[in-house]
Amino acid sequence: MTTMRHDGDYFYLTPDVDQLTLEREIVAAVRVGGDFVHFNTHGHGRVSVFMTAHFPVRFSAAERTDDEVATWEEWPPPMDIDPEGLHS
Repeated sequence: MTTMRHDGDYFYLTPDVDQLTLEREIVAAVRVGGDFVHFNTHGHGRVSVFMTAHFPVRFSAAERTDDEVATWEEWPPPMDIDPEGLHS
């Protein structure tokens, strides 16, 4: 599973999100001075995030079980925590 961190918020991307395409969209938004980038997430549906050069973006991959991911549709994971405990 791919997780994207933006401005302290974590987004669990759905499998239909192509990370390379999303990275290109982010770079394009930054190059024009800022723009909204849209993507699908587990538990929070479609998200639109304003991207500028002032907000770092980080992608990471983590293993999650199908049951864990399915649970997120009913109880979405918080977006403003560090799910891996790596970025404290």
